[in-house]
Amino acid sequence: MRIDRGNRPISRPDHPLFFFIVLASFLALLGRSSAQWKPQDVFRISCGESRSAIDGNGLEWTPDAENPRLVAGGTPTNSTRGTSGTSVPYRAARVFTSPASYSFSISPGRHWVRLHFAPLADASSRARFSVAIGSRLLIANSSIAEDIAAGNGSSPVVREFTIHTSGTAVAVTLTPSASFIAFVSGIELISMARDALSPSVVEISPEASESRQVEIAGILARTLYRLNVGGDLIAPGNDSSSQARTWLPDEPFLQGVARGVPVPPAVPDIVYPATVPEYIAPRGVYGTARSLGGSNTVTNAFNISWAFSVAPGYAHYVRLHFAELVYSSPMQRIFSVYINNRTAIRALDLIQQTGAANTPYYRDFLVLPVDGLANLRLQVGPLTGSNSQVQDAILNGVEIFRLNDSSGSVDGLAVVPRSSDSGGNGGHHLGVIIGCVAGGVFALVAIALAIGFFFRCCKGGGKKPSASSWQALGNGHPHHHHHAFSLTTLGSTMGAGSPRSAAGSYYNAGSAASAGGHGRYFTLQEIAEATNSFDEARLLGVGGFGRVYKGEIDNGTLEVAVKRGNPRSEQGIAEFQAEIGLLSKLRHRHLVSLIGYCDEQSEMILVYEYMARGPLRGHLYGTEDLQPLSWRHRLEILVGAARGLHYLHTGAAIIHRDVKTTNILLDEQLVAKVSDFGLSKTGPMLDQTHVSTAVKGSFGYLDPEYFRRQQLTDKSDVYSFGVVMVEVMCARPAIDPALPREQVNIAEWAMSAQRSGRLEEILDPTLRRPGSDEDADMASVRKVGETADKCLQENGVQRPSMGDVLWNLESALHIQEAAQRRFGRENGGAGGDAGGGVAAPAAGAVENGGATSITDDYYDGYSEDASASAVFSQLVNPQGR
Repeated sequence: MRIDRGNRPISRPDHPLFFFIVLASFLALLGRSSAQWKPQDVFRISCGESRSAIDGNGLEWTPDAENPRLVAGGTPTNSTRGTSGTSVPYRAARVFTSPASYSFSISPGRHWVRLHFAPLADASSRARFSVAIGSRLLIANSSIAEDIAAGNGSSPVVREFTIHTSGTAVAVTLTPSASFIAFVSGIELISMARDALSPSVVEISPEASESRQVEIAGILARTLYRLNVGGDLIAPGNDSSSQARTWLPDEPFLQGVARGVPVPPAVPDIVYPATVPEYIAPRGVYGTARSLGGSNTVTNAFNISWAFSVAPGYAHYVRLHFAELVYSSPMQRIFSVYINNRTAIRALDLIQQTGAANTPYYRDFLVLPVDGLANLRLQVGPLTGSNSQVQDAILNGVEIFRLNDSSGSVDGLAVVPRSSDSGGNGGHHLGVIIGCVAGGVFALVAIALAIGFFFRCCKGGGKKPSASSWQALGNGHPHHHHHAFSLTTLGSTMGAGSPRSAAGSYYNAGSAASAGGHGRYFTLQEIAEATNSFDEARLLGVGGFGRVYKGEIDNGTLEVAVKRGNPRSEQGIAEFQAEIGLLSKLRHRHLVSLIGYCDEQSEMILVYEYMARGPLRGHLYGTEDLQPLSWRHRLEILVGAARGLHYLHTGAAIIHRDVKTTNILLDEQLVAKVSDFGLSKTGPMLDQTHVSTAVKGSFGYLDPEYFRRQQLTDKSDVYSFGVVMVEVMCARPAIDPALPREQVNIAEWAMSAQRSGRLEEILDPTLRRPGSDEDADMASVRKVGETADKCLQENGVQRPSMGDVLWNLESALHIQEAAQRRFGRENGGAGGDAGGGVAAPAAGAVENGGATSITDDYYDGYSEDASASAVFSQLVNPQGR
């Protein structure tokens, strides 16, 4: 059959093949120009130096003293210690006692940012600071000082990041914590090629049954690992296209008996295809590898495994580099790749993929967090049952990047400026192509038009479904099936006045919060209607963040609590991010639930489930119009709160850090729910015993050991909960300066009475009701007193876990229920769930027309400041237990 294509010459623009010829020509040109690509911006600043110098890799560094406009303030110091002080940039540093910024004029696009820190001879212990670019947090407080200490105080610390900027200026800001210093020895800012990180990657999810292709944009990433698998160290001076990266050997990360063998190197023979530019990785990476090889210690049943320590709760971008260095024909080596025990690549035949040996090939993956997992595991192994001639596998290189969380941070949370950062809104802009000729943009437009024309002509205008993409949080489509994955910072988009302006969060895909991940997005109009334009008659309380109003949504069918941020408050963006980041992730019956949020017209508004009976404190001694709770009700409330804290500690690896009676809220049925996570902090890693952090909390509830040593553990929450238990027994504030000196501190006073057998003397008189089924059984009271005594031990190791506390409280509840049954009231008391479930309201409780008057911090209680660090970034288990 002959197809009549007419007499049109192929060179004519209206010929269908013309567009493919143009496309092929342009791609070939682009491939050639990519291989020759050079960074447009290259800054290497030696901080505290007075003259230019060449480092050990042959790279030139410019002193910051030569350009006073680069940085304002700070004190140069040449006082470094150890072997690190012999080479630029580690022989000097600039020290700051107040916030300061290094400002750079750059071209739009992606950039490497490397921060170098040399140990200071007499000041490293006084260094605690944050580093940010705009509102994106690169380094949280104290982490550098901890890293220096981990290296015996003599090794330099280097942190590498990749950022995306849409503007022409960027500022690297160092902010010391109160009474501490900040310092930096060197700053590198180097352009990256626009496609150095793939915009479309394969998602590896612990929940999804199979992998899918997703798009990511505007990411901030911290480099964790860059390995030359099977090869030697590649120093920055030997990296490709002036990228100045360091590639480490992989031996320290190998795991298990099947360690494989290095493949004979073929570095000179590496030939880059048009699809893999040289800046992706140097020849030294693709020309060396590790394979199972002919080792007699393994069989084809084994995989080569590598294990990498990672922070739980973050997503990771993993790039794997391959090149077949031994075989030259298809079907000779077919293998699979696994990440976190999920199949990332099945049946990979490199010759079939690339067409030739010694040809680079790479694949990118988005690895979502696995429940509490602190290791990322990578494996390669032969494909069992395949037609492969050899049972073998090969890997040449690995790169692992930590991606920013919902706050725009790669190192926890801290207070950063609430402004549109010069880094730009990476999730909303594509960036400008760097290094292309002036006609490149026109050529891309022409190609797009040509492809569109071709599909209209040949496909009848039909549309193909697009790849799954994760768009921005709050996209106004809560039921859309393709969830958002925009890794832009929440801080840089706040106040944009658009439902699409808030940032996305990778760890909320599939969360119970909603299809949108962070809960429901409310417009400002919806919030105004829900609260009757913030009617003062609906005011529930006032806290550090702002005012809380009672609202009604969904045509009045659902009552909510609406917390509206006060723009003049000292608290702001960090707390707003923290509440969204944590509460949207956690789901438990005894934790307050976040329903949604609003960020329209510079507002910061959070919407919670309505807790009709307010804080526990008001039911103990705070208000006159509420009848006192019975002992059984108090026990059920304590059991519920203990369950919530136990879940935080064991199911989410979170330390609340501000446990008190105002942060235990009660619903209509007096079910207790823990609230206010503004001070919460991720617990220690598996190989750690504590988290070193500045002291935060509420006076009277603060763990004395934490106060002395600044070492936070979950036993700090246990101490605070011990104070709560005493408060529930005695019905008086934790601190009351009006009382005699020995009674001011409730913990000291009550435990003195407990240990001397006088607990009944200080018990709330309303609990002693002789002749009533609500009379507190003293065996039950003593059980709680003994438990509180254990919780209030001076040393944390002597305190019980929250699980043990919960068990003791349930025992006390069973004792009380048994006493009530002996009293002859088989159905007496609350008649509720003996395990701390639904409890009936106390008889005669008054609610002021349905809305309990709350004078304390309802859903509030923040005291976060600029030294806050590493919160909400390592969430583990989003489901209740």
